[in-house]
Amino acid sequence: MQAHHYKLAGLLVLSVVAITVAFLLPPIAQDPAYQVFFIGILLTGFLSGHSIKHIIAAGGALFIYLALRNRHTVINKSL
Repeated sequence: MQAHHYKLAGLLVLSVVAITVAFLLPPIAQDPAYQVFFIGILLTGFLSGHSIKHIIAAGGALFIYLALRNRHTVINKSL
């Protein structure tokens, strides 16, 4: 085998071992108070409807800004 095949095989073995260990460990205990807090936030509208629209709009505006900022690079690469 070539050197990169050994690296790939090692990475694959390491991944399988890590995933197996993750499934064998007991789950991490969650704080019930946090669950109640987060459900309360969802029900009061902090992350619902109107706020999500603003988050999506801000993300879209950021995407457009980044696209326009790099427009010369994109145009030059397409030529």
